[in-house]
Amino acid sequence: MPENKLKEHAENPEERTKKLKEFNETIINSLNEGIWVEDEKGFCTYANPKEAEMLGYTQEELIGKHWSEVVYPSEYEHMKRESEKRSRGIASSYETLLITRNKEKVPVIISATPLFKEGKYIGLIGVTIDIRKQKELEKKLSAIYNLSKEMALSLNIDQISKIVLNAAEKVLNFSNIDLFLVNEEKNELHLKECRGLKEPEMDTIIPISGKKGITAHVARTGKSLNISDVRKDERYLFGLEGSRSELCVPIKIKDKVIGVLDAESKELNAFSEEDQRLLEILASQAAIAIENARLLETIKRSSELQKLFVSILSHDLKNPLTVIKGYTYLIKRHADEKVQIYIREMQKSIEKMNILIANAKLYSQLKEKVYKKEFEKRYLEDIIKETLKDLEKKAKEKSIDIIYKAEGTYPVNANPTLEDLFLNLIDNAIKYSPENGKVEIDIGDREDKWRTSVKDWGEGVADELKEAIFERFERGDVDVKGSGLGLAIVKQIVDMHEGRVWVENNPEGGSIFFVEMPKMK
Repeated sequence: MPENKLKEHAENPEERTKKLKEFNETIINSLNEGIWVEDEKGFCTYANPKEAEMLGYTQEELIGKHWSEVVYPSEYEHMKRESEKRSRGIASSYETLLITRNKEKVPVIISATPLFKEGKYIGLIGVTIDIRKQKELEKKLSAIYNLSKEMALSLNIDQISKIVLNAAEKVLNFSNIDLFLVNEEKNELHLKECRGLKEPEMDTIIPISGKKGITAHVARTGKSLNISDVRKDERYLFGLEGSRSELCVPIKIKDKVIGVLDAESKELNAFSEEDQRLLEILASQAAIAIENARLLETIKRSSELQKLFVSILSHDLKNPLTVIKGYTYLIKRHADEKVQIYIREMQKSIEKMNILIANAKLYSQLKEKVYKKEFEKRYLEDIIKETLKDLEKKAKEKSIDIIYKAEGTYPVNANPTLEDLFLNLIDNAIKYSPENGKVEIDIGDREDKWRTSVKDWGEGVADELKEAIFERFERGDVDVKGSGLGLAIVKQIVDMHEGRVWVENNPEGGSIFFVEMPKMK
């Protein structure tokens, strides 16, 4: 190329620098994260449009502001410590709270890097990520998780349905929502519970095989539908008067649909992808609770199915739990403190499930009279003291003082299940005792029997439940906390040893559980 042509295409250094600067500014201004640059004294020298939008200012208004002016007061000391790291050449990433022009809190993650020129600290550049949506999602997921525990403890489908729709209403802010359950025999959807709709006929039935009905389509396909405008969807049947949007998700176990959750709104395009994901999570929790309630109802009617259920618990669930427990241990070794908190909660839940599985298996063996361990001379003192060692950690977690008052050895003719009896009985007292409370254990002489008492200062037991709490599986209509297996196991073991168990009110508040066992002859 001729020399004059090269000169035409060549750019002078100033022009190249100008274009590079414009290019960099275009990139920074288009970022979805905030950019904050400050000098060595902490005053802002540059903020990109996203940072300004996040804080409710213009870019020009942020120039010259000190970082302390945009940090939420409770985070000032934390931010001060972080700021001091920069002058020492330390970069870091951390979570904090900023404050907008309108005094609103903004949870963010900041990644800050120090800037040096010729070895001298001249300020920092920070990348700010707005995590408000993430925090709101965490809050909703936490609420759903807490309600799922409440669902899991319920054995009544009516109660579960109410809990599910209460969650949709309070956590997801869905004011118009229905829960339908599948009637397999008739291949129909039956309305079980509803919120906010025009006074419905509670016997509303929708044929699953019909061409009409978004709920029927979801029940048939097992796939969620988010309809932005139902007027344009020929499948829409009926529902909320003036309805415009509909979100319907299946309630299913594996690939089997057992019901649907159907929300409607008078606004167009009312439901987001996040709404759909959250409702699907709620539906999955509901499916487990509903299926468990149905299984337990079946168990009450069939001894053979009860043994099958316990077998599933013992094998099909026990093995996956062991794998999950192993992986949580591995993850915990490499996790930060925040994640470790979540993992500890998971490990506690796994341990509770393992205990539930073991108790279900023991209850089934006792109920079916297949427990074959031999009777031999045992001492109540040894059994109870060993039990107290096993429960020492649990009592300490609630700062509960366990007082053992008996002074003898108390021989009885017993098999190893007696250990499970006192483990469940004392564990029950700890569970329902208030923090910083106490549990007292004593043994008295009653002619040809030893009478053991376990006294707590907890919530107490209503008179109408004093017999039913020992027959939890036989009384599915009883509204008590927990699975009820513990006291049901206690009753079976007492009967095996030809003893007696009952509960009385503690005159000082709480309960006293009594167990009478024949003395060793």
